[in-house]
Amino acid sequence: MGAKGSAAQLDSLYRSLADGSFGDGADIALRQLEYQPAPDGAEGLGFKGGNLPGVLNQAFELRREDGTVATAVWLTDGLPADRYEAANTGLGNQQMLIIDALQSSDALDRIACVV
Repeated sequence: MGAKGSAAQLDSLYRSLADGSFGDGADIALRQLEYQPAPDGAEGLGFKGGNLPGVLNQAFELRREDGTVATAVWLTDGLPADRYEAANTGLGNQQMLIIDALQSSDALDRIACVV
């Protein structure tokens, strides 16, 4: 069995990378996560996902030009094969929803949940 953590733990890791509190090596991790151009108003947008049968994981960090940071984590486990395929097919839509929520409090309010 591999390592397993909670959404809160993964979110905390991404936040520490984005806000600079992680320490040594954060710059290396951010270069890997932020390989795509940042959207308007941001210094960086980092992302990493990982999928296995029945499992969809995504984590994002957004470093805004005003120095604030936003993070989002989406962890899904135990999906039956048909739901996994459907979710995997719509992965780009899920990612855009998450990015919208990172950039807009209105979008976040529509989907926010705490587990």
